[in-house]
Amino acid sequence: MVKMYQCDAVYMEQTVNIKPIKTELDYQEALKAIAPLFDNPPEMGTPEFDYMEVMVLLIEAYEAEHYPITPPDTP
Repeated sequence: MVKMYQCDAVYMEQTVNIKPIKTELDYQEALKAIAPLFDNPPEMGTPEFDYMEVMVLLIEAYEAEHYPITPPDTP
């Protein structure tokens, strides 16, 4: 049996629109696009899982550049 996800419509719309995150607006839209997947995580090996994995990588890359976390000073 195929498990259906609440984000199927979002997934189908976004799969053709995966692109680098260049602006704060792109970043916010990317977060909004994958938010439903955190409430209902897709199974590994599904297209939804692959979509989420790619989007998370793009989000992490944007955050690393625009919201860097510096390690604490060590004595």
